[in-house]
Amino acid sequence: MKRAAAICILFLLATEALSGSSDTQGLATALAHLKKTPSNASAQRAYLAVFPKSFKRFTAVFGYDHSEEAEQTYRLSVNYIDALIQCGDALPDETFSLLVGIERNGKWDADAVGGLQYGTVALSERHPVEFGRQLELMPATDREGMMKFLLDGPVPSKQAKFVAPLSSKLRSAGYEDLGGELEALVKATAVRPAWH
Repeated sequence: MKRAAAICILFLLATEALSGSSDTQGLATALAHLKKTPSNASAQRAYLAVFPKSFKRFTAVFGYDHSEEAEQTYRLSVNYIDALIQCGDALPDETFSLLVGIERNGKWDADAVGGLQYGTVALSERHPVEFGRQLELMPATDREGMMKFLLDGPVPSKQAKFVAPLSSKLRSAGYEDLGGELEALVKATAVRPAWH
């Protein structure tokens, strides 16, 4: 009975997320359910199911604009991103799959995007095997896009220093080539001038 109820909730949340204007309502509902039962795999999967799947959608939901509804999710974006990263500790493969869809075409922006970068690097350092597995599955251009997204920011040397330890984590997890790819991008980023 509980399983049927969980499946029904998952279906309703996913359906609500697809309905356009209720994207943020579906996400808020899923977050509230997840906060009540943070270690429940069904609640985690329901949250992942309604979370934006592309960079364009992510910035539409969490980016700043002047509407009251958008401002609410913009101000609370850290809560939504933290919940996503926490799901990643329990469901790393599923969460990295979602992050790949968002970040492969991402560009730095303040607040929510920066929080997503930070959360992804932290999660990747805790789960380098799963992160490496996801990177291996990606086409080379998408993989490079995701790595460049993690390194994108107004002060490239700081971003490079922040991401650099991840290359050794990938190598330690058995992903020598991926660690090398990331290290080369880190070195190239570290010498770029800051934005003005």
